[in-house]
Amino acid sequence: MDQHPPGSSSGSRSPDTPVFRPPGIWRAVVGLLCDSEDRPYVLSDLEEEFELRVTGPTGPRGARRWYRSQAIRSVVPFLRRRVRRAKVALRLTSVGRSRKDDRSRPGSRPSTAPSSSTPLEAMKDSIRDLRHALRSLSKAPMVVLITVVSLALGIGASTSVFTIINAFLFQESTGLEDSEMLVAVYTSNERGGLYGESSFPDYLDLAEQAETLEGAVALRAGFMTFTNAADDPEAPTERLIVEIVTGNYFDVLGIRPPLGRAFLPEETEIGSAHHVIVLSHGAWMDRYGGDPDVLGRTLRLDDKDFTVIGVGPEGLVSRLLRLKVDGWVPFGTPGGIWNATPQELASRRDHDCMILARMRDGATLEQTQSELTLIAARFQAEYPQAWTDDRGDPRTFTAIPEQESQLPPDARQAMAGLGLILLAGALLILLIACSNVASLFLARAYKRRREMAIRLSMGASRRRLAGMLLTESLILGLAGGAGGILIAWGFAEFMAAIPLPIDVPLSFDVGLDYTVLGFAVLLSVGAAVIFGLAPALRGSRPNLVPALKSDSGDGGRRPGRFGLRNLLVLVQVAASLVLLVPAGLLLRTVQESSSLDVGLNPDRVAIMWKALSEDFHDPEGATRYFQEIEARLEAFPEVEDVQLSRRADASVLALNDMAVLDIPGYEQPEGRPLVQIYNSITPGYADMLDLPILRGRSFTDSDGATAPPVALVNEAFVRRYWPESNGLGERFTILERREVDTPTSAPPTPFEVVGVVQDSPPNFPGAMQSPFLWIPFFQDYPSRAIIHVKGRTSAAEMVPLLRREVRLDPGETPLIPAQTYEEAIRGRFMGHEIASELLTYAGLFALILAVIGIYGIVSFAVSQRVREMAIRQAIGARRKEVVTSLVWDGMFLTVLGVIVGLALTVPLALVMRSVLYGVEPLDPIAVGGGTGLLIGAAFLASLIPAVRVLSIDPMEVLREE
Repeated sequence: MDQHPPGSSSGSRSPDTPVFRPPGIWRAVVGLLCDSEDRPYVLSDLEEEFELRVTGPTGPRGARRWYRSQAIRSVVPFLRRRVRRAKVALRLTSVGRSRKDDRSRPGSRPSTAPSSSTPLEAMKDSIRDLRHALRSLSKAPMVVLITVVSLALGIGASTSVFTIINAFLFQESTGLEDSEMLVAVYTSNERGGLYGESSFPDYLDLAEQAETLEGAVALRAGFMTFTNAADDPEAPTERLIVEIVTGNYFDVLGIRPPLGRAFLPEETEIGSAHHVIVLSHGAWMDRYGGDPDVLGRTLRLDDKDFTVIGVGPEGLVSRLLRLKVDGWVPFGTPGGIWNATPQELASRRDHDCMILARMRDGATLEQTQSELTLIAARFQAEYPQAWTDDRGDPRTFTAIPEQESQLPPDARQAMAGLGLILLAGALLILLIACSNVASLFLARAYKRRREMAIRLSMGASRRRLAGMLLTESLILGLAGGAGGILIAWGFAEFMAAIPLPIDVPLSFDVGLDYTVLGFAVLLSVGAAVIFGLAPALRGSRPNLVPALKSDSGDGGRRPGRFGLRNLLVLVQVAASLVLLVPAGLLLRTVQESSSLDVGLNPDRVAIMWKALSEDFHDPEGATRYFQEIEARLEAFPEVEDVQLSRRADASVLALNDMAVLDIPGYEQPEGRPLVQIYNSITPGYADMLDLPILRGRSFTDSDGATAPPVALVNEAFVRRYWPESNGLGERFTILERREVDTPTSAPPTPFEVVGVVQDSPPNFPGAMQSPFLWIPFFQDYPSRAIIHVKGRTSAAEMVPLLRREVRLDPGETPLIPAQTYEEAIRGRFMGHEIASELLTYAGLFALILAVIGIYGIVSFAVSQRVREMAIRQAIGARRKEVVTSLVWDGMFLTVLGVIVGLALTVPLALVMRSVLYGVEPLDPIAVGGGTGLLIGAAFLASLIPAVRVLSIDPMEVLREE
């Protein structure tokens, strides 16, 4: 490596040029490994080369990879150089000392014996410390057991949480070439959100105009029906999950099929694409046992014959949510359910595609984003209607690295926040475990003070004693880490076995990879230092004169209340309360959710999602289909009523279908379109669910497809758009209807308000406090329905009836499977339930550790104050007073810990206000319950060892003294 003076630079940089810096952690590693005299020159050379590579063909990411590899490769040479210099320094020091000693003795000759303070001797000392630590720990099996179990649980909890974070946030894609050069491109949606899907025409124009992109692909996922026997109409069918892609998908992403080939250009022309499929590696192994002769075989998909032309690499999954797909088919295949027609793909308002692109060599994400911003402005000027959202703002393009797109970016941010909260809780448990083990080691160091004093008096250095004690801590820390890894492995197996709420296989590998194992080892070493450092420093500096005497040297002195061990117990109590109270608040929220007024009555009602296939091309056929379902279900004697709706109000899976309205006399600011959420319902829907009609009427059977269009609105709708009217008889027009941001082909329709519905209560998440409207189900195009069945006795009896009587199409996966309506509503609180359960387990474990700590403090006080207790009893003190004084030692720490814990918990509870429903942040049951549980457990932990004093014979103790 050439030497350059520190601070030199290879060239000037323009003020507008973005600054790219080397990875800070690897720069720090190099700096720590270098000698002080070499450090400026080495870092300067590396930074100069890094700047050259930033502007080179590999770009900033390649430069960072180069810097990281240089740092890793330099570790061994730098360490060897340090060892050589250390040997020379030790040898010179040894020679200097021997010559000085020889000169001090008259007539003596200079000594040439080598020094014993060499790295080899240091290694021998370390081995001796290791052997001594193992012998010492073997004599204290209970200490080892408690320490390893406590650390294993703490490290296991933290590592388990990290496996989830690693799987969802840091897992890299498999089978892609130079994935760091791939980006996902999003188009802002109708509501202004940055991360929406794109239209196919926008993809075509973007791929043609973006100069920083080497290539771009469009894709989307779907289901296809696979028939095992092409000639047998009665042959069993199954669902295949496929990814529908543009023809350049494999080339742009750098995917090399290990068997067969990718698509040819002539096979992927829109509207005339060939019926070909590239199977996934999993589908190839599961269905054909890895047979290489699968190429050329015919698969019957959606009643069309598809030819297998290739097999994807192992581990390759969909770019959408890491779905485990069965294969890839080209866009524009004629026919089929999920392959859009040329007319659908020509719509610039049909946002149904995900775009992935590969940046050119030397291009950066910042440059690509700047160019996409210019292209978006150009699109807005050319297509103002399609490129203006509901707020009246221009749409935008947003590019992010491909690895960050495996989860929807909004969900990724929520996942990162939740992961940090869970990881903080797990690390808090580990901290409690470390403080408990540190308290145990402090007591052990106190008992070994005589041993340490003897070693010091015989010439051992305090540094050597501290190293010996830290070696014991490191052994136990690594053993606890091994146990934690086993717990994390079991947790990963448990997570893999949990079924998803909908039948869609995802490929987020919650397992133990090198990143997770490295995290566990780092935690183990860190925990060993945390719990072992203070006892090692305390144990290596005993008071020699009292420690060498036969007695304790304490003279029965009462230990200080604010010693290190007591402070550790105080921290444990406070941390336990910080976990217990939020767990109680979330648990109370889940309990209250069962009695919350949600604005409708789900009693005895079961629901199920049913979507129509594209075989139903006209509203009349769809209407007949759903009317037949209603009639078939109503024929069962156990069924009281059957109703249909477009969405399941108050359910966690309630899709927000939108309507663009025109209300006479109401002007939107800045000419923005007026967009409202709506639901379409059958006539008896309001009666079944007890929706309170304040004025007017509900829908009737006469409000059919050919009747004048009518609507129900809620009070908030009336207050906003007709503040001086009661709403009845008012009119508005639905200009456009959207199914999840995709416009439908329904023409503009005028509606008249015939009823006003009471607003739903404000204490429920997603309550309809904003304007909302309902229209008759059969006056809307019924492409899907939520089937509501009310039983005469219970909703649970209706669930198997729905599963049996509502037939799903081959390959169809209902968004809402058959379940009770109450279960669908409770789904809104699923996150609260999971979080409260995790926090409850964490809080109980922290409570157990705190109780063990208090028990240990009181037990230690009893063992140190035996003489004091004996004297007090001998001079007439009552046993109750003696026990009370010992119990107070533990309760004093508990009360202080509770005060500190409440001081930390109160602001945390106030922050949680937004996720609590029906419960106040300082709920007396949650706060009082957690506090009472902690104080009660601490009292028992203090009482049990204190009662042991009653078995002490004062005369026998005094005779021993």
